Amino acid sequence: MLLRWSGATLYDPGIGTLNPSTMFPFIQTHASILNYNSTVYAQLEALHESCGFREFNERYLTYPPPGTQPTNVVNRTCLGILFLALLAEVDVNPCASVYDIVS
Repeated sequence: MLLRWSGATLYDPGIGTLNPSTMFPFIQTHASILNYNSTVYAQLEALHESCGFREFNERYLTYPPPGTQPTNVVNRTCLGILFLALLAEVDVNPCASVYDIVS
């Protein structure tokens, strides 16, 4: 008996839980590529601080982790960091992609 297998695998970083706590550190690391103006950069940094993302990252994004990360700790206002970053990048680069930041 001959078995035939077929299928597909999809790897998409957009699938799963959305965690905006790493957005501003990513922007800091890639500031020379992303080219945000100083006003937007300051807004993103302020959201990062006011939403508690810096403290969250320092506590939970370490190895070994101190325990299970809390779920649903992000309110709707704090999700704004993702949208502000994307909209600001599209203003600078209309062809911007969240999957390829050097395009």
